[in-house]
Amino acid sequence: MPVPSSIADLSTTPASNSPAGSETPSSVDDYLRTQAAFIKQTYNAVQDGSLAWCGTAGGTANAITLTPSPAITAYAAGQVFRFKAASTNTGATTLAISGLTTVAVQINGAACAGGEIVSGQWYEAWLSDATTAQVRACAAPNQVGAINFKRATVAATATTTPLWSAANGNIQDWAGTPTITDFPAAPQAGAQREVYPAAGTIITHAGNISVQGGANYTVRAGDKLTIAAVTTTTFYVGVTRKDGVSVAGPSLAATAEITATGATFTNADVGSLKRFNVATSNSHTLPAANSLAAGQAISFINIGAGAVTINRAGTDTLNGCNLSAATSLRLNKGESVQLMSDGAAVWFIANSSVAFLGAPQTWQNLLVSRALNATYTNSTGRDIFVSVVVTNSSTGAIDLLVDGARRARTAPTAGSSYATLSALVPDGSTYAISVATGVWALFDWNELR
Repeated sequence: MPVPSSIADLSTTPASNSPAGSETPSSVDDYLRTQAAFIKQTYNAVQDGSLAWCGTAGGTANAITLTPSPAITAYAAGQVFRFKAASTNTGATTLAISGLTTVAVQINGAACAGGEIVSGQWYEAWLSDATTAQVRACAAPNQVGAINFKRATVAATATTTPLWSAANGNIQDWAGTPTITDFPAAPQAGAQREVYPAAGTIITHAGNISVQGGANYTVRAGDKLTIAAVTTTTFYVGVTRKDGVSVAGPSLAATAEITATGATFTNADVGSLKRFNVATSNSHTLPAANSLAAGQAISFINIGAGAVTINRAGTDTLNGCNLSAATSLRLNKGESVQLMSDGAAVWFIANSSVAFLGAPQTWQNLLVSRALNATYTNSTGRDIFVSVVVTNSSTGAIDLLVDGARRARTAPTAGSSYATLSALVPDGSTYAISVATGVWALFDWNELR
């Protein structure tokens, strides 16, 4: 048999590899030196991450192709690939690797709608199975400062302002002075934009738009609007005037101090401020969202030492900021929130001083205090993000468990490899790195907390 020219020539079946036993001693030397080189190449690729690096993506915006080197011959759950996007996607998106069949691209388990993958940005795709790839943006692991958002000038129109286009960024300056009567559909409920319209622009409080103060608003020079999608087709517009004068909103004249646990609020509490002042942890329940008209709100502030949990009623959900389909919201001392009903089944976070994931949290290295197969509890009062690097000396599988359920897994088919397991851990949840099979060790353990 000839000496293999690359690692791709090798077989996973021992009998199919050289030497076969009939080669001359000098040929055997060639085989041994070649295989030693393959081992070193693999080691270098694991060390520098090039096994997963696919360079700039090929294909089209919605049908991405990746060409890792060496190429893969089949898909397997847990495979990870990194790439730089060449285009911004505009809808449902697929991914094909090494010329294999396409797999569906998802973001946190949901199909793409457009704008999730942005040209020039870096991404990581991991296969949750042989038909689906979960894609997430790559960021510096020691990110502790502010995230800088793109700002763009946008031509405003009555109903088709390109508010949600990824190319227009999160902060927008609007040109033109139309009377706004509607916005295009948002990519998801909870999406937000910070907007600086030209003076004279009118935002209409009617139809799908609910404006702070309950009336049409004519923009003054320097005013800032916060436009939030309550659903994909209904919107709330908050107003911050440049001169600092408050825009009339729901009346907070009815202020009630809550000094006991277990309050259940009703639609009669609309427009009021609920001030919690309890020394120990306490829990309360919202009214059903459909018992209020769309745009009606209740405000809450915690001035007590005990943490406050505000729970949904029935199957309602809480959306906005970093929450998506949440069942409750926690307020620590000094924090406040205004919750607005969509009139159906969602409470939207209209205004909040709550520090959600990322602010004011920092990355902390906890390697010396963490171990494999040990269970830890997130008691920080906030969701945290856990990122763990593991290494193995044999084949096997290892999982990141949250509340006992697997949220990430790696299962390499060759030894001496490194892998990263990461997941969001909600407040109060348990988490652990659990060895399923094989021999594993911790290499690094970081938490955004």
